[in-house]
Amino acid sequence: MRQIVSLCLLAPAAVMFYPGGRLVLFEPKFFKIIAAVVILSMIAYFLTGHFINVFKDSLCKSGLFGKDLNKAGEKDDKEKVPEALGVVPAIMFLLVTIIEQVISVEITNGKLVEYNAALLSICLVVLLGIIDDVINLQWRHKLIVPTIASIPLLVAYNGVTSVVVPILLRPLLGHMMNLGIFYYFYMGNIAIFCTNSINIYAGINGLEVGQSFVIGCFMLLHNIIELKRN
Repeated sequence: MRQIVSLCLLAPAAVMFYPGGRLVLFEPKFFKIIAAVVILSMIAYFLTGHFINVFKDSLCKSGLFGKDLNKAGEKDDKEKVPEALGVVPAIMFLLVTIIEQVISVEITNGKLVEYNAALLSICLVVLLGIIDDVINLQWRHKLIVPTIASIPLLVAYNGVTSVVVPILLRPLLGHMMNLGIFYYFYMGNIAIFCTNSINIYAGINGLEVGQSFVIGCFMLLHNIIELKRN
């Protein structure tokens, strides 16, 4: 059932248009890239499930486990839940993304600096996440983690530094406002907010991954709309 749902979620990715209204999916140049990405993603999905089952017992033996406090029963009688398993899908995601970079080099060639900076930021997040699982960082320390991880992305960013002003403030500030160097502080704070707003729900079964899934779907929809508009 999970595999069927995963395949169904690929359907919206096909709804991408040129300004002329043609489907990108059926353009020869893009069809090969999209097909390769879909195949790689499916392979990564099954490999991730396999390696999670392989490594979960090893993590429990290493002492990296917890108890599900949301299940009924005494804490000592509950089944061990391995921690730090997020490193498995994280590594698979990084590997697939790096391979996709090679496949789509003709498209991403002009954005390699930003692309690789984003990969480095993800690597730092994974590393700091493993450290958190091992030494159990305090919440005050977790505010610093996304700040460190976002540094490569902020350094490599060379785009616009303007933001859209809320409707209520437009009579005073106009439609757009250029923040200049303060835009980087804004992006850094966004990184802190986004990561911790998800991580704070980690102890509630299904809620953390559930909201990540919803956010991912709306990001996909937003990108499709922007591709059609531009």
